[in-house]
Amino acid sequence: MPHLKHANQQTVLIQIVSMFLLVSISVTSATGALPRKVRRELSRMTRDARSVSALVRSKKIDEARAIIEDLVRRAEQLNVKDGERDRSWTTYSKQFERARDLLPVSFESDVAPILSASCLSCHGEEDNPAAGLRLDTFSGLRRGSRSGPLLKPRNGAGSLIIRRVANSDNQQRMPRNGDPLTDEQLRIIGKWINDGAIFDGIDEDAPIGSSAKAPPVDIEIVMADGTETVSFSNDVAPILVNFCLRCHRGNSPPGGYSMVTIADILRGGDTGNTIIPGNSNDSYLWKLVGLQDPIKMPQGPALLKRSQAQTIKTWIQEGARFDRDDTTVSLRTIVPTEAEKAAKELASMSDDDFARRRIQQAKSTWKRAAPGENPDNVITENFYVCGNVHKKRLRHLAELAEAQVTRLQNLHNDRETPWRGRLIIFASRDRFEYTEFNTVLRDQRTPRQVDGHVVITPQLATAYVVLHDYGDVRSGSALTSDQLLNSLVAQAWLVRDGSNLPDWLIQGFGLLESGIEAKSLKRLKPQTIRAATTVKSPADLFGDAAFAPADVPIVGASLIRFLQTPGNAKFQEFLKAASTASSSAEAITSVYRQPAESVARAFLASLKP
Repeated sequence: MPHLKHANQQTVLIQIVSMFLLVSISVTSATGALPRKVRRELSRMTRDARSVSALVRSKKIDEARAIIEDLVRRAEQLNVKDGERDRSWTTYSKQFERARDLLPVSFESDVAPILSASCLSCHGEEDNPAAGLRLDTFSGLRRGSRSGPLLKPRNGAGSLIIRRVANSDNQQRMPRNGDPLTDEQLRIIGKWINDGAIFDGIDEDAPIGSSAKAPPVDIEIVMADGTETVSFSNDVAPILVNFCLRCHRGNSPPGGYSMVTIADILRGGDTGNTIIPGNSNDSYLWKLVGLQDPIKMPQGPALLKRSQAQTIKTWIQEGARFDRDDTTVSLRTIVPTEAEKAAKELASMSDDDFARRRIQQAKSTWKRAAPGENPDNVITENFYVCGNVHKKRLRHLAELAEAQVTRLQNLHNDRETPWRGRLIIFASRDRFEYTEFNTVLRDQRTPRQVDGHVVITPQLATAYVVLHDYGDVRSGSALTSDQLLNSLVAQAWLVRDGSNLPDWLIQGFGLLESGIEAKSLKRLKPQTIRAATTVKSPADLFGDAAFAPADVPIVGASLIRFLQTPGNAKFQEFLKAASTASSSAEAITSVYRQPAESVARAFLASLKP
């Protein structure tokens, strides 16, 4: 390459965006559906692309790469033209891009061949390489040229090498007088830089592509037989996860020692003899954590206790055996998080213990929110009603809630117990006490128009609704207290399985099931139109944080009624999809067979007089 000069920044950045950062399989609006045979093949290809993620997590990179190569071949055979590409092609291409980008890029195997073929004629080992830049070794690439460093790790767009090879000006683009790099070659170099520009060879001064590390040797994983005094899963893995895995993972772990899987651990690092099963004294890992003075591992302020180091030594001495069925599983999945431990504890409780826990939870929660008030309570089949309103009022609220549950169960043909251990209903006679449930427990301000809310956490660890019981006078939400309770119980019923649904769906469902009269809902239409038409993009209708708190249930109710237009069965299908989809927009697209934005535009059009 001739002398590297700074290119026009605007031109460079445009070229980077168009040729590197967004290099992908092009997706064009469809003018017609593809033949059924092609759509079926694309569906199979999409499924194959999804399998890449699990293979990469299991370190089966060669298998994952083979799938990507096969998908490229199959896509070429389909030969789908730009004007023919419909939603099935769009779905596949997006999944393919995600899968392809999961594959690690190797400097020695992937980047070096590109540089060797395109750059070394000018920037090779001659005495006077162009611009003083040597690209025949990694050390030369790292050093850069007279124009400065070529690489900015994790910043492909800001790296000089990308700005030069992706330049739209033929006079500035490298290689000079040579064929420009292909989009795929630009993607490979860019991803390698964005992933950290890691050198994965042995010798940085060796010719590029010639010092690749030898492939990992096969190691023998000996399974535990029950005679061990130390368990890898219960005793060793938690130590490694908490003290070691933060550093010893990724493409370039310290000392070449990855601790992601048991195979990685036993394979060892660059020093060799990291773990010698049955011989702890000669195992380098034991020397690092137990014998050096001072102890050097783990790095940082956190130090292993002597008992923890001894646990590792005993495990090695007993043969470094593994006590799980799946040898490809990562340590992170072996060691449960605190949340997973709590969930396991809850799952092991009997129903009676869970119910007693709920009552204690109600008492402690009320004490935190309203420590100066002594609440009364009423217990029914599905509810623990607690508050500082009159006992007779608590009974009325309990009866009302039970009637609402029965109505919802009949309407949706679901007779299962909705909440394990009951649902708590907190009823406060003063608004200040209600707002304290937000201020103290959730560290949130309470909007003026909001008089109640629902808190349901996974595994029903916490399950309660709380309302300001203002009586029959309508509140800022246009509901009486009884209607507000109906709404809150319906919201809690909708998320009784812990589903992470959007607020518009939860609160809109609650408003529709509150018992509010149809004419009252009709009077809210101007507010719906005002709120819905303020979103920046139609698709934003289906996301959280799109509306003011007072508008969420009103817009949500209108959206639900619109989604029920094709029939309630279709809406029920949407509810099921929304409980597992990554977003409500994804669920809408899946169930209603239209892009979420198209459905949103149709909804907005329906609001017009």
